Amino acid sequence: MKTFLDTHRTRSSSFILYGNINDTIWCGDLSQRTTEQYLVKLLKSRGYEHVIFFGEAGNKGAYCLDPVSARFFFGENVNVPIREVTDDTNSTEGQDGEDQPAAPAAPPAGTAMGRNRTRRERRSATAESEEPRPAQTAATEVRPQVSGSAVRYARKDQDLSMFVQFITPLMNRAESKMAVVIYNLFTSDFGGIQTLRDNILTGWEQLRTPAGVHNICLILAPDTHFSTHDLVDRIRAMGLGPRFLVAGENGRDALNPYTCFELGLPKSDEVKNLLRRLSIIGTEQSGKKITFAYRQLEDSVSEVIWCSRSCDGHDNADLPIASAEYMEQIEERLQAFVEEQPGRGPVEITPDIVDVVWGKPERDREPALEKLNRPGWERVYGVVKQAVEEWEAAAARERRGHGTINRPRKADWVVERLGTEPPSRVRRPHPPHFALLGNPG
Repeated sequence: MKTFLDTHRTRSSSFILYGNINDTIWCGDLSQRTTEQYLVKLLKSRGYEHVIFFGEAGNKGAYCLDPVSARFFFGENVNVPIREVTDDTNSTEGQDGEDQPAAPAAPPAGTAMGRNRTRRERRSATAESEEPRPAQTAATEVRPQVSGSAVRYARKDQDLSMFVQFITPLMNRAESKMAVVIYNLFTSDFGGIQTLRDNILTGWEQLRTPAGVHNICLILAPDTHFSTHDLVDRIRAMGLGPRFLVAGENGRDALNPYTCFELGLPKSDEVKNLLRRLSIIGTEQSGKKITFAYRQLEDSVSEVIWCSRSCDGHDNADLPIASAEYMEQIEERLQAFVEEQPGRGPVEITPDIVDVVWGKPERDREPALEKLNRPGWERVYGVVKQAVEEWEAAAARERRGHGTINRPRKADWVVERLGTEPPSRVRRPHPPHFALLGNPG
């Protein structure tokens, strides 16, 4: 499956990722990651060897989530020793299979790495610590001895002006193979925006090539899943409209679909990854597991999607985003339900159980075809049944490879809600639809 990086990076060198940026993402390796952690994996899988982040000065500043990027930016170009930029109070990626810098000093009791770490940080660090790592490292390198190798390499005192001063020459070098990710640009009081704006509008665009990997800039706009009106206004106010805005309905500015992409509601792939992890690893609190019949997995996942997107009893999966639940809320609800069940054995998950988890009334699951099987409807029932059987037979032939099929692509770090094309799966014939006319008697 392709993402905006694959389909649109020949159009621009700068992009905005908006929506619920603070949501968690469940990847195909059954690990839970923050959006920033996920972007490191995705960008590196697309050829960007160095991923450099920037947040608010004094809070995040310039930072990296993997040692290779940290050495490239801080060690080789900013001339700051790695040991001086290691901040072990954040849960981030620290195990991409590369060697690690010298271990930082153990945090004192009561710091964020001790008893005061948030539930989300502990959970993410635990998930990351389960990834396989090389059996040995170089003799001169020692892995950081922190929980889950959760290390952030940061210079919090670096403001935007200083950051742009350092990254501009790096972005102008094609061999850098780097991606710059700026967090919360449009809702923070940044100084020195002029140079960054000039680079986004003109400077970095000159380096764009029709093919191959060129250096890019991603701007993360969190808390924009309720409305994008403020985001549009801020883009216009900062003078970035030519890059990120287009003329919309009624002559109003709208986000450019080629340079702005939404991290929307979770799709079935992430829910499926969550259920599989709960069946293998169990809940965070006690390790209590779930069980499910694989023949019902798709139905259970669909039911989770329907329940998490419904509000006040309205069964409408297209409700406004503000009324829906994201992966973090879905996971917390499922884990709480599993922990509340008596006994130590695994908890069975079925579509009906999913309704119970979300407190929804039990739905009528009688097959629609059988509702036509009643006196006076014999001819209608026979016609519809024959059409459905023919469709099921055609779908079965497709699954066996007797028809046109989309071959599965090699697994990568794409999740469906950031994909720019439908997920790869068997292309089945369209199911028949019917309109029954006349007197039903």
